[in-house]
Amino acid sequence: MDTSSITGLDRLEDHLAAILKDPETHLDENLIDKVQLQLTEEVLSTVAPKLLPLLTKILPSYPHNPKYLIELSTKLLRPAQFTEILNFVSVEDLLTALESPFPSAVLLGISAISKASWAPSHTAILSTLKPIIHAFIRIWLSSPDVEVGEAATRALGDLLEMDCDCRKELSADLLSRIRNPYTSMDVPSGQGLLWRRIFQDQDIYFLLYSLCTINTEESEKNHKDKRQKSLAQGRLLRLLPRLATLNFQIISCSQCPIVEQSCGIRPEGILSFAATEMVNKKDLLMHITLIIFFGELLSLMSKLTLSPSTLDVLGALVNRVASEDISLKESLKATASASETSPELLDLLSKLAIV
Repeated sequence: MDTSSITGLDRLEDHLAAILKDPETHLDENLIDKVQLQLTEEVLSTVAPKLLPLLTKILPSYPHNPKYLIELSTKLLRPAQFTEILNFVSVEDLLTALESPFPSAVLLGISAISKASWAPSHTAILSTLKPIIHAFIRIWLSSPDVEVGEAATRALGDLLEMDCDCRKELSADLLSRIRNPYTSMDVPSGQGLLWRRIFQDQDIYFLLYSLCTINTEESEKNHKDKRQKSLAQGRLLRLLPRLATLNFQIISCSQCPIVEQSCGIRPEGILSFAATEMVNKKDLLMHITLIIFFGELLSLMSKLTLSPSTLDVLGALVNRVASEDISLKESLKATASASETSPELLDLLSKLAIV
């Protein structure tokens, strides 16, 4: 597509190059607005390779308000597929964005990586980029920024849903976010490569435990560390119910016992860790979060046809925690007696001997 009709495009490209060379260069906001208004869907794929490489290098260390740069970058990324992004943005640029101290740059990196959720072949490519996955998981669990945490949680769920090798169809929620010609039943299953990268690569699997485990002695001295661990725990608890509906087996069994043992955790898998060992129930907010987690887990699982082995594992987990947690037990009983509780959830609670 010819871009010669876009007034100011060449000047904007030169302007961004000047900012990259000297970040103190005054940002021409009017020029950005002028060009952005001319960026129709038809020309975005042609303009993106010209501007995005510059923007991804500028944003991680840009010292001023990046609002206009972020808006431009977001618009350029909108129609781009993950493989197209990799053609004009290097892995090093993505890493720099993820590791930036500026949340806006991190969000841009997350947005670019989330594009791999558009197709199983793209999640397979992403799974080969271990440094990107490692940085993504670390930022997801260690960023103090709430918006970063929410975006990463959603993106990771989408990526793992698309990559799942045992799903029957995509959720309506994911279909609403991806741009492809498929209908739900037509999207091929994934290969499970990203699942294996996250849950069977020792370096990455270790992050899930180390960033969510509270060292009581250190946390008492460092309230900032305690708050961050609570954020990480909350993010993991929000993601796990969704993952349980996709591949219950991989999260309910230990994938790397040596990693769990090195963290002082029973080698029973990430689901057991999060449900039984991770949360300090003396922390009222986290205790409430844990109870909400169980409600969400059971609600989502009740919509599936569960195998006897899955029912056994799920039942043992829930009853184990409920037997030691009166608040959770009362919450489950209240759910079982509530008039608005779905028949499917009532049936599951009955099978798990909750009622």
